[in-house]
Amino acid sequence: PDKEAFLLASFNYQNQLLAIEPTQVFTLEEETAESELAWHQREPQDEGLEKDDFKKLARYGIEQIKAGSFDKVVAANKKVVDLPEEFGPLSYFFNLVQHYPGAFISLTSTPQYGTWIGATPELLLSFDQQSIHTEALAGTKSPADEEGFTEKEEQEQALVSQYIEACFDALTINYQKEGPQTTRAGKLSHIKTFYSAGLNGHDRDVWKSLLNKLHPTPAVCGYPFKITKIFIRNE
Repeated sequence: PDKEAFLLASFNYQNQLLAIEPTQVFTLEEETAESELAWHQREPQDEGLEKDDFKKLARYGIEQIKAGSFDKVVAANKKVVDLPEEFGPLSYFFNLVQHYPGAFISLTSTPQYGTWIGATPELLLSFDQQSIHTEALAGTKSPADEEGFTEKEEQEQALVSQYIEACFDALTINYQKEGPQTTRAGKLSHIKTFYSAGLNGHDRDVWKSLLNKLHPTPAVCGYPFKITKIFIRNE
């Protein structure tokens, strides 16, 4: 978009984005009344997998990795809960901001997509008129674990880095790389590599092509992309 915007896309992203452009920018105060915030509820959601079924899915994913079908897959489950009557999205948002100062905290609400509150330590893509930024974040351990990251966790993060670098190379974008390094997110530590690239000599909309290639990265889907996405969609 020509203006600053917050972009929303589903996991099964197919060149369809919802861009929320601000008509007014102001500082939220924690005392702001919840009634002043319009939020939208979507239709009731289906339940996720039962615990035993999800364990079965995870074991099947491990079997497929050992068989050489793919190198990594991220299988996630869903939990549906009833919100308490006194629940307020704005107060919950401020609670996340307070407890996770190093995360990107977001609160969006639209009739099309409903209300979403997110807290993530991971940047998919940011850009301005001069540059593009992204990062590879994977591998997880407790900060109290003094042994450091295992080879498995380092390999997980390396897959994400290699994927991102291949996306840059496919678009002939020269990039700068910082890391890998350890970063703290909430009560966990991860391995992160930061990437930036200047847009000199590139069409200003090259970010769209890069976004199409990046999402979803191996950090949230798997590697190779096509077969792991099929695995997840058919779970």
